[in-house]
Amino acid sequence: MVEAVAAASSKVVVVASVPGAVLMPWSTSVEAILTNFMPGQQAGNAIADVLFGKVNPSARLPLTFPNKENETALAPSQWPGLPDPSNPTYCLLYTSDAADEEDSVETGGRP
Repeated sequence: MVEAVAAASSKVVVVASVPGAVLMPWSTSVEAILTNFMPGQQAGNAIADVLFGKVNPSARLPLTFPNKENETALAPSQWPGLPDPSNPTYCLLYTSDAADEEDSVETGGRP
């Protein structure tokens, strides 16, 4: 949709209300991108103040938006997600019937 609007007009500003970094393959075809992350109930007023020049959005982004998917070339081994159920990489002890009560999670010991 953004690409279609940008093709129809040379002056397009995108307001992105996103929880974090997202892909924006159309970013070079728009005039500006205003990111407000997860705004509160005064978001409309705050966005209007920025768009109409009442305030200067001089903050810096706390993260980097990628130019393409997997731009940093992360491998599955660097972000394993859930372990293989047949060979889990972690095991926490949540019961109090452990052989050594001091080493149970309930008592603050190690797993």
